[in-house]
Amino acid sequence: MVYIAFSGKLKKIWAVSPLFRFVMANGYKDKWVKTIGSLIASVTVDSMGRPNSIFERLAEGFFYVDILAGFLITLMLWEGIKRVTVWLDKKNGWFENPLERFLLQFLLGVFVPVLLSFIITLAYMRLLWDQDIFKTEWLYNEMYMVVFIILIINFIYFSWWIYLKHPENIINDPMPAHSPSVDEIEAEEKETFINVTKGGKKIVLSAFDIAHIYLSEGYTYIQKFDGEDFVSTLSLDDFFKGLRKDLFFRTNRQIIVQRKACTSYQTIENGKIEVEVIPKIEKRVIVSQKRAREFRKWISGKG
Repeated sequence: MVYIAFSGKLKKIWAVSPLFRFVMANGYKDKWVKTIGSLIASVTVDSMGRPNSIFERLAEGFFYVDILAGFLITLMLWEGIKRVTVWLDKKNGWFENPLERFLLQFLLGVFVPVLLSFIITLAYMRLLWDQDIFKTEWLYNEMYMVVFIILIINFIYFSWWIYLKHPENIINDPMPAHSPSVDEIEAEEKETFINVTKGGKKIVLSAFDIAHIYLSEGYTYIQKFDGEDFVSTLSLDDFFKGLRKDLFFRTNRQIIVQRKACTSYQTIENGKIEVEVIPKIEKRVIVSQKRAREFRKWISGKG
């Protein structure tokens, strides 16, 4: 019920906010969001407790040094929060283990970044300006804004996750339809199963439930259409050998996709193909030029 109510509110925001639509439609592709957000955060924090306006300080040389330092610190912390969030998304879903996820997100995504921000700022003020942070107003002004910004960053990724989990908000061009042949219909009846492990339990998955299998940071992830994922020590080669080639396609060395997970595709530079999949994953799904023709045959049911 909480998920339905909250996602409904987000959909209303989505309908009225072009900026929110732009951010959410691109998955966790947050390059510009981080860059612009870090600059705004740096200027905001630097302005706390200042008697003169930002326009008056434009003529002061140390203003640019402080802004650059704040920008780099914020960008580093933002990237750390993003990486922690992506890692936790794979390990602990918000609705599967809400309390555990909240505690881990708060510890790794809020407390640790706040602590790091304090330590880095302490060193920066001591080394560059020869100031003792405990004898300044930083702890009583800027510190509160730093905490607030870090909370906002976490909330952005939480909202992002909520949006990406909502199937109605997956916007893609439809794949070209084709009528299944008799062979395809018969093949659909030959269901394939694979064994995975989660929480110490052996789980049998139907291949029809698997959206894609991909490598990330040395691990193999199997993700279902409902967003649930599993981690395995088996290689993609091991998985691909046991999968139906009419149902699954290995786009590159890192990703295997199921036909129904492919919602659209387009030709990009050098004759390569970029495929949009559901659920969305962090990696771009790219088919090489050499395999582009084979992919087109496969996706149209002629492979």
